Amino acid sequence: MENTIGFMCNINKSQKPIHSLGPNQITRAVHISRVLKDFGSKLLIYSPIYIDLELKTVPGFYVEGNDFIFIDELPIPIINCNWTVGTKTLHREEGIGYEKFKVWSRDNGIQIYVPYTFVEIALDKYCTHSLISGFDQELCPYTELFERTKFQLQDFFTMGDIIFLKPRKGGRGNRIISLKKQNRNSYSLSFYTKKQKQEYNFNSLEDVLKEIEKIITNRNYIVQKGIETQRYNGHSFDVRVLMLHDGKDWHCIHQARIGAKDYDISNVSQGGIEMVLEELLLRVYGKKHKKIINEVGKLSFSLADYLESKYPSQLIELAFDFVLDKTGNIYLVEINTKPGLYLQILTDVFNIQPEEREVFTEFIEPHIYYMGKFLQTKLEEIN
Repeated sequence: MENTIGFMCNINKSQKPIHSLGPNQITRAVHISRVLKDFGSKLLIYSPIYIDLELKTVPGFYVEGNDFIFIDELPIPIINCNWTVGTKTLHREEGIGYEKFKVWSRDNGIQIYVPYTFVEIALDKYCTHSLISGFDQELCPYTELFERTKFQLQDFFTMGDIIFLKPRKGGRGNRIISLKKQNRNSYSLSFYTKKQKQEYNFNSLEDVLKEIEKIITNRNYIVQKGIETQRYNGHSFDVRVLMLHDGKDWHCIHQARIGAKDYDISNVSQGGIEMVLEELLLRVYGKKHKKIINEVGKLSFSLADYLESKYPSQLIELAFDFVLDKTGNIYLVEINTKPGLYLQILTDVFNIQPEEREVFTEFIEPHIYYMGKFLQTKLEEIN
């Protein structure tokens, strides 16, 4: 097992991974496996819930050709990338428990990238804001824990006419609320979840707060100053920058994500679409687009270096989601440690179709290669 790297995910050992993994997981697993093969290494696809703590073994799958080969007992790899989804729930409901697994992994020298400690911060929007404030206090829109009071909403409306309420933990744009002040005593509320938008109008903040309480129930939320962002043909958009580490240096891949018509969010999981960044910014900002791309790139490398200084040699991939205001000023709204690939679903994960080749070569292939190179570098460091 000296040349084996682990791919931790949500597989069901009784099914081949193609049937139990989502598009992001399966594409990474298959194509990282191919990258590692060129380095003389193998990728073991497994779920941490099946680990035998005493024997330090686990069942899993290897990719061979265009198929998955199941092995019922293999030593647990020392080097692992973590692509489990809903990790805490997975360990709580089917494994030994999240905290216990973290301690066991540490005590047994199991290296997991990105480490759980950083993932926990990135999943918590308030903690993310606090962390980034150490890099640049103005980079993130002003954020507080939501206190569920009219007075807090009033304070935020002194900063601008739009406010966002977001689950403190969670992603994919689910359960986000945008609140807009139409005039002195008129407010509109939009609630986004599962690709649907629900809209309400109110004549007082008291009524707004009552509706918010119905929506969020007992969940913890943050409240965030809204940015009056530039739009493209009536669509909101953001800039997603993927930062990939190859074990030596950071590399950058960027894209634009355009929200559904009249949406205030641009998540692909909420009906948004992806677009080549240069094309979009040229249409929106004209000749200024190159300057904006350069500024976003420099900022992303600086931010990645800052985060790596906090977690040296532990960060394999990051996604920074930026929004731009009407003059091109840049704001960071989210960090993601398990970002989607540019093309979410390949027709055949083993065989790239001609119509997918250009996007695969430009966006997915380098993304996967850098991840594979990072993992291989870590493997060579311990051998």
